[in-house]
Amino acid sequence: MKRLLFVAKCESIGGLEKTLSAYTGMLNTGEYEITVMTGQYNPSLRDMLPKEVNYKALFRRRFKGLDRILMHAPRSLLHRWYIRERYDVEISFQEGYPTKIVSGANSRTKKLIWFHNDPAYHDFNLSFIPDKAKLRETIRTYDALVAVSESIKKAYAAYMQLPDMTVIYNPIDVPFLIDCSKQNVEEDLKEGIFRLCCVGRLSEEKQYDMLVDCVVDLLREGENVELLIIGEGSLYDDLKRKIDNSNVQDAIKLLGFKSNPYPYVAKSSLLVCCSRTESFGLVVAEALALGVPVVATRCGGPEEILGQGEYGLLTDNNKTSLLAGLKRMIRDPELYATYRKSCAEAVKKFEKQKILREIENLF
Repeated sequence: MKRLLFVAKCESIGGLEKTLSAYTGMLNTGEYEITVMTGQYNPSLRDMLPKEVNYKALFRRRFKGLDRILMHAPRSLLHRWYIRERYDVEISFQEGYPTKIVSGANSRTKKLIWFHNDPAYHDFNLSFIPDKAKLRETIRTYDALVAVSESIKKAYAAYMQLPDMTVIYNPIDVPFLIDCSKQNVEEDLKEGIFRLCCVGRLSEEKQYDMLVDCVVDLLREGENVELLIIGEGSLYDDLKRKIDNSNVQDAIKLLGFKSNPYPYVAKSSLLVCCSRTESFGLVVAEALALGVPVVATRCGGPEEILGQGEYGLLTDNNKTSLLAGLKRMIRDPELYATYRKSCAEAVKKFEKQKILREIENLF
């Protein structure tokens, strides 16, 4: 039985953590002994992982000076300190200190590394390997490099001329999502309204402030619309203030974090992704799996998921274009119906058995 180790930070619960849970579930076939290690113990992640998966914390506690140790200590020493045991396959599943720690495994261990983020916006690896040449050297110690989308593969090719990457999309478990979407919601959602929904961290790169401005304009033009914003983050207070100042609290609702957002997505007319950048955009694929059409800004991964506009409406990354796209979907029933019919076709390439075969080929 092969011993597999996934190493990640997982400081919150988002798309990466859901993908990690999906991978461990897919690989939980009895052929592998699977361990997940994250920076600190995350009870929410433990609940998401299959019970057969071993789950451990890398660090007993975060202390002042830990990041300096992670930056300056040799990678082989970090591996001995924090991993301790030997695994057949070790996977650095998130940029940052996992890249350095897993790279310290000996040559008998197969090492894989996943890339989720566009380094042009932020290279989290540089926080722990600050010299770009040394970072490239470290990454080249891995046996396989995996990008979650073609856009991330191209970004890294331009950024540091890395060896050829394999693209493996995040898997989508359609029956599971449909089952989750049938649960009741806590809020009393109105009938007969065109409901927009977005799901993600309330952070600057998601650009929810731009979406709020668009919905305020739609309301002023008399559209019968509602926006549900699902997630938590540093911009919660700013968004709430913006909504309150526009006096649209009844139409734009900050629902906070939902461990199961799928009933809200399923009850929506449209999923909106208005990010500045997305490596993949898991919620976009999940919405399609639930038969909910999508409007997305051109921001990387969602462009691939939506087939460059074949399976969903893409807009330029600004308020004017996003607002125009929302109006088209609201006011053109034929266009809306066309995209709704295409949802099932769009998610075929994310079918989990296909993704599982691609992953196992790397082992």
